[in-house]
Amino acid sequence: MIYLSGKWTSILADAQKLGYPIGMLCQPNYGTPMGHITWAADTGIFGKTPFSLARYLRKLERWSSVQKQCLFATAPDVVADWPGTLEKSLPAIPSIKQLGYPVALVLQDGATSDTVPWDILDAVFVGGTTKWKLSEDAYVLVAEANRRGLWTHMGRVNSLRRLQAADIAGYDSVDGTYVVYGPDLNSRQLLSWLDNLMLQPRMKLVSETA
Repeated sequence: MIYLSGKWTSILADAQKLGYPIGMLCQPNYGTPMGHITWAADTGIFGKTPFSLARYLRKLERWSSVQKQCLFATAPDVVADWPGTLEKSLPAIPSIKQLGYPVALVLQDGATSDTVPWDILDAVFVGGTTKWKLSEDAYVLVAEANRRGLWTHMGRVNSLRRLQAADIAGYDSVDGTYVVYGPDLNSRQLLSWLDNLMLQPRMKLVSETA
């Protein structure tokens, strides 16, 4: 599992060169992907600057030279609102695909297997409220996405406990802003979490083995 940090530091860069499974999460308002580092693009729709799809697409086009290292680019979403997310995301997906990026749909509270447009997706990004993100409903969707061969990602992972939960659930990647709030100290703490995770064999959810 890969951890995508919302802030990149020299400590993380050195660890990445040593083989740590870390990369960058880049948004229109911060973060510039580098060709030798795994990364993903997020809309940053909940940032201080009002979201503009045109601006987001221009950023993706500007980053096309390092596109091969990109795991996915999210379509715009509405927090905790699945119908609103579909209304906003579906018209944007073709434009993101046209630029050559794998597209991730952000799953929100209320998403169900029969309402996810699986056939047009390359990845799913589990957002929503914390309660829903850690619910059985979300785990079922992640298992279905894994079964279909889609990339699976959990947002807002800022603790070892949440990182372990994502690993147990079978996610391919996670992101977090933990490093932002203490770049040097928290970079080292994040690496200790990854050391812990790499030393522990991944457990399986009961629903995966039943």
